[in-house]
Amino acid sequence: MHHSALIYRQLMLGLWLAWVLYWVVWPRVPWDWLSLRLLPPGPLELALGIVLLALGLAFTVWARLLLALLGSAVACGELRAMIGLSVVAGAFIRKLRIEERFLRALFPGQYPRYCTEVPALIPFTKLPRSAPR
Repeated sequence: MHHSALIYRQLMLGLWLAWVLYWVVWPRVPWDWLSLRLLPPGPLELALGIVLLALGLAFTVWARLLLALLGSAVACGELRAMIGLSVVAGAFIRKLRIEERFLRALFPGQYPRYCTEVPALIPFTKLPRSAPR
């Protein structure tokens, strides 16, 4: 069997299994703890969320998305929003490292110099980039 056909079959099997588990298991699991409020509801919480969301417009795409998610999580004020933010931030950091490794291999002379001049996420800072891997 061709490699891509095997991957497709495994993916379809996994999706069907996830669908069945969702309908069988989901209703039986107590999910109330995900709605735990981390901040007291009120205008300050909403204002802080809006400010964080607006601040994201001044940063790189990565930081912009993370700030927007942070603002949304603060405005929502629930644990599940912070868990989602943590998952997305972890995925972004992993993707950033993979991307930098690729660019270092593609541009071995230019990219290290670019890294010393341009910050990875937050402009106008000298925060270190991910180490070459």
